[in-house]
Amino acid sequence: MIAVSLFFSFTLIGIISFFTIKKATHTLTLIFLLMVIEFFFTSFISVIVDNAKLWTVTQSTRYLIMFRVTEVVVFPLLLLWYIELVKRGSSISKKLMISVFWVGVLVGVEAILSHVHIFTYEKWKVWGSIIVWFTFLSFLQILQGLFCRILFKEGISK
Repeated sequence: MIAVSLFFSFTLIGIISFFTIKKATHTLTLIFLLMVIEFFFTSFISVIVDNAKLWTVTQSTRYLIMFRVTEVVVFPLLLLWYIELVKRGSSISKKLMISVFWVGVLVGVEAILSHVHIFTYEKWKVWGSIIVWFTFLSFLQILQGLFCRILFKEGISK
């Protein structure tokens, strides 16, 4: 029970800190990316868990709730933080280091969830997660750039 309360405490701290820091990314871009993240990430988890049976989620109610909160809140929040950090990065090498570090953070969160048996890998390896996260982060960067270009053309952003 302590793990559940710690999990929700850290989630709330993360949400509060995300909304209180000054953003380098335009608010409309963050909203757009949040919708894209939610759509693609929940679809990805649905395919991995329900259709392909590569992961098995524990049937315990509290762990299932923790898994769903992680899916809908924690990972999207971490991905939006990534976009913020990369936006503040000045050079390509800094952005690449941020990307490598952030993939490590995302895989680490996934490993913690697996370690406490919230879900288990069935036919999945860690390198699969690394590839998926690099692909997803690259996809988000491309979408963020395209959406910022649209905002600039419309005169909404500078």
